[in-house]
Amino acid sequence: DQRIGRQIAGLVKMPEGDFPPVPYSYGSAGEVLSLEAAAWVSAAQGHVLGISRPLVTETLDLFDTLSLLLAELKIETILAARGIIGLDSFTLTGFRSNEASVDLSDAPGDGTRSVKVPASALTALRNKAPGIDSGHRLDRICEVITACVDGDPDPGVIALRNVAEELYEISAATANVTPGSLVAPLDALRQFIRTGSLDNTGYLAVPELAPLDSATLAIASSGVAYILAKDFGRPIQFRQLRIPSGGITGTGQAECVILEDTLSGESVSLIDFQGNPFPFPDAFELPDDTVIIVEGYADVESDCLVDATLEVIPPIQLVSLPVADSTDTNDNLLPDDLEDLYAEAMSPFSDSDGDGFTDLQETLEGTNPFDQDSFPSSAPADLSPPIISISQSSPTQFTFSFDFPAAYADSFAFRLFSGPDLNTMSNDTGFDAPEVGAGSFQLTISKPASSPVFYRFKMKLK
Repeated sequence: DQRIGRQIAGLVKMPEGDFPPVPYSYGSAGEVLSLEAAAWVSAAQGHVLGISRPLVTETLDLFDTLSLLLAELKIETILAARGIIGLDSFTLTGFRSNEASVDLSDAPGDGTRSVKVPASALTALRNKAPGIDSGHRLDRICEVITACVDGDPDPGVIALRNVAEELYEISAATANVTPGSLVAPLDALRQFIRTGSLDNTGYLAVPELAPLDSATLAIASSGVAYILAKDFGRPIQFRQLRIPSGGITGTGQAECVILEDTLSGESVSLIDFQGNPFPFPDAFELPDDTVIIVEGYADVESDCLVDATLEVIPPIQLVSLPVADSTDTNDNLLPDDLEDLYAEAMSPFSDSDGDGFTDLQETLEGTNPFDQDSFPSSAPADLSPPIISISQSSPTQFTFSFDFPAAYADSFAFRLFSGPDLNTMSNDTGFDAPEVGAGSFQLTISKPASSPVFYRFKMKLK
């Protein structure tokens, strides 16, 4: 009966928008900032009005309505778990006059009204909620549910399809004969999906038209549970990536941020949640061969010419830095380039991140001295200045001896300086203590012609 609306509803993916840039040249308003801003806004408004919007045409059937209502309940479950809605139900059909739905900001929270959630809050579900879920893409939810409704062989899903079909057939056969005896099939199907019951809908009062017995409804309810138990979460990957030679910017149809996976060798493009090249902070100027760990979503694509794409979930973790240039102009045992890299003050013998390794050892190993999760694979080592012993090796000579961790002995030079008192030991003797064994150093020199003479060793990076 074409006079009676069956209220078919469905979800349609919004087409990709192509928004050309606003045609405006700065200076058109005399380079007065306030006037330029107003002129740009005016130009942008006219520009938007002139853009033709795509027309989307879809043919819907009752199974599209079934998919919509299942997606609605799944999204409601996610919203509730995140604390965005209270006891109120979420609706995707708030445009229907009989629902009397309210905006989220006006929701009573006591379960008496259905709630419309703004698009911004729904879009934000794509980001993970720590301890709750890994994030959800609305298009993914709809695709998984639609695929189940359209072709999953599960007996419960088949029974659910049959129940939906029977509801619309009963409505079509009786609504114009006995107006008001049945609730709209969309509302009856929504009630069944949420409660497993068709009580007070009117559809159970006409058993001769459809086999909506309790056994059939129970099987169909299992179909609802089966579909909603599907994995809708976004796939997350952790990748260890290296900044390649030449930096992070690659080429493709758009500017790209491309790094190399240290395990697979794959090229990986990094994007943000809007699909743009991931914007590394200005202070994140890392040298080539730096290794980082990136957590990101793997269900995205980019126009870049790469093997894989990740939508980055901040923050990025620094794993290791390349062997640093040993230039140390202030002689504090820390390479200048690393001191420039880290904004925090570094101290060679301190443990800035409390992970048991000094800043100096982490610097030598290429790990991050300000991140507890980044530390050397070796054991902590005492790299502080060694205790030196002096012995007379002959009537005219004496020997300086000391030990230093063998694994790091090649990283340092120990230069001998002398002077007439403790305050002026600045004469460079030209002698470095050689390593005579695994971490053992000895330097033998002639006795000075006059006395007293004081000596000190200066530790320097090689």
